[in-house]
Amino acid sequence: MPLYGRAFTNTTGIGQSFQGVGQGSWEAGVWDYKDLPHAGAQVHYDQESGATYSYDGNSKTLVSYDTLDMAKTKVQYIKKKGLGGAMWWELSGDRQDGGSIVTNVRVLLVLLHLKKGLLFHVRRLPQERLWPCRRRFLLTNRSLHRGSEG
Repeated sequence: MPLYGRAFTNTTGIGQSFQGVGQGSWEAGVWDYKDLPHAGAQVHYDQESGATYSYDGNSKTLVSYDTLDMAKTKVQYIKKKGLGGAMWWELSGDRQDGGSIVTNVRVLLVLLHLKKGLLFHVRRLPQERLWPCRRRFLLTNRSLHRGSEG
């Protein structure tokens, strides 16, 4: 799941032409999730594409990104398809409050896996195995067995 958004400037909205991508958190046109939505922007859900985005009519900037509600919708998809979990390429773009996508998805998956008899487990890995990630955690699944080691 992405923890960033892609910006499009000089546009009148979703599905319309644009000219440029504007600034970003760390690269032109790419904003960390924790920096979204921008002040003055309204968050929208596009029914046709099943995606969320924010739009600021004053600056004519659209940013396509997953909101917390969209991440929760993706957890329902994971559940429906019987998938094992979720992953993120890079964690530093997440929020450090109640709006954290990683934390909220993890909680939902813990509940899902406990219902299935699985434990959702956070395992610490050596730094060299996680390059280029900035944080040193990997989310994994494992069966609950009496006497199993973590």
